[in-house]
Amino acid sequence: TRVTVILPAIVPQAGPAGGSPEPAINQDQVATQRVAPEPATPPPPAPLPAAPTEAKHQPGSAGVAAAKRGRVLVMDDEPDIRRIMVLLLERLGCQVTAAADGEQGLALWQQSRESGQPFALVLTDLTVPRGMGGLEMTRTIHDQDPELPVVAISGYGKESVMARYQEYGFAATIGKPYTFEQLTQLIDQYLPPRS
Repeated sequence: TRVTVILPAIVPQAGPAGGSPEPAINQDQVATQRVAPEPATPPPPAPLPAAPTEAKHQPGSAGVAAAKRGRVLVMDDEPDIRRIMVLLLERLGCQVTAAADGEQGLALWQQSRESGQPFALVLTDLTVPRGMGGLEMTRTIHDQDPELPVVAISGYGKESVMARYQEYGFAATIGKPYTFEQLTQLIDQYLPPRS
């Protein structure tokens, strides 16, 4: 569809009785604009994809835990990774507490012991650029609680620790990035579901 629009151009004309000039429209100045025709009826919105059916968790599978597990302390300095780990571990039935560095992790670990609800597992990042890292935190924890399993998590920079993790007091390692299935297998090993 073509629509013609007349654009007014100001051309001075003498006003009545020699007064101030009045604007006039120059009929020769015309602009055209192509306008798309309106659709008859907008199409219905596409349906959202169906949410996947969540199966009950079975050991060794990446499902949702039906049974409760123990308390887990997670230490990672990256907020997004902390949030994801908490969500995944809660999905597996764990009670999760998160810390941003080793100092906060040690304080939460000490509080859990004093409250009579100690952690059953610790997952810790090794590298914390602006604070205590997982290696120092693990040494301090094992000075008082050598039986508490601590899992080292790292994506870079600590290859020697990850390769010889048992020498540093870690029960296991998991490298970044890791899958939900890998995390599930780790939790199944250390915190089997309780009925």
